[in-house]
Amino acid sequence: MFLVHCESRMTFGRTEIARPSRFLEDVPKTMLQEIDVFGQELDVRNSSKYSRPVWTPPVVPSSNGKSEAGGVSYHGGEKVKHPRFGEGTVVGVSGEGNTAEVTVIFKEAGAKRLSLKFANLSKV
Repeated sequence: MFLVHCESRMTFGRTEIARPSRFLEDVPKTMLQEIDVFGQELDVRNSSKYSRPVWTPPVVPSSNGKSEAGGVSYHGGEKVKHPRFGEGTVVGVSGEGNTAEVTVIFKEAGAKRLSLKFANLSKV
């Protein structure tokens, strides 16, 4: 079973931080495993119920899929460079040919999902 909650929500045109339901405190901690959107477990041992865990780059399994653009293949964990976003790490690939997309975590710009057809990525 999965219990989910959002980090923020839009209310009357403003983005507001959303706290998890107070009823989640009734679930024993030993029965919970907190994970981020990439499926990486969050370390919440040192956080209080009012603090949020700090995001860290995801651990990418080596068996991730591959995708190609212009004869160049990309796979999870690979370092790439984008002309605008700078250097980043590939965390996911999907599709093939003209529909191929890659998800990259950039140091400055954060997570971006890019079409390989237009991304102009180069390997670092």
